[in-house]
Amino acid sequence: EALQLLSEEPTGKLPDAVVDLAADKQPPVRLAAIQALAAHQHARASDVLSKAVTDQDLGVKLAAVEGLGRVDTPDARRRLARLLDEGTERVREAAIDALADQGDVTTVYAAAKDKSWRVRRAVATALAGDRGPRAVVVAKELLNDRSAEVRLKTVQSLTEWPLNKSAPLLLSAADSLDHRSRE
Repeated sequence: EALQLLSEEPTGKLPDAVVDLAADKQPPVRLAAIQALAAHQHARASDVLSKAVTDQDLGVKLAAVEGLGRVDTPDARRRLARLLDEGTERVREAAIDALADQGDVTTVYAAAKDKSWRVRRAVATALAGDRGPRAVVVAKELLNDRSAEVRLKTVQSLTEWPLNKSAPLLLSAADSLDHRSRE
């Protein structure tokens, strides 16, 4: 519980012993340690989190990916980008979310052709915060995605854009969208 409090209110210096707890036998302890290291931007956070993305516990693994997004160092960004090639579907999805939070739309948009609909849906979610030329190209692509979930999330993201940018995309895709996405 103490570790959880440290991650929720990152004030003061985090004890170095928390680094050791990231390798504890109990997943809840590892999870809390990882969250605290990321929240406090601990000097060893990037290294510890990079190792924790291979943890056998999915919750720990996903927290480590999220944490890498929070520490926002060049090493953390490189590790997140590598996860897009070597991670499982859920890890790749979390990596897209973390990279989008860091503003790395180039890497995020490169995953628009990922085999997983969950990863492509995460890319569609990232579209909400970007209205640049590359975002328009990716939005067109995802509006025609084979997954209804991806198409729906793309439409939802486009509602965050100014009408003069989103309307042409939505109107051109309206005929191919399913009923749920059109609503």
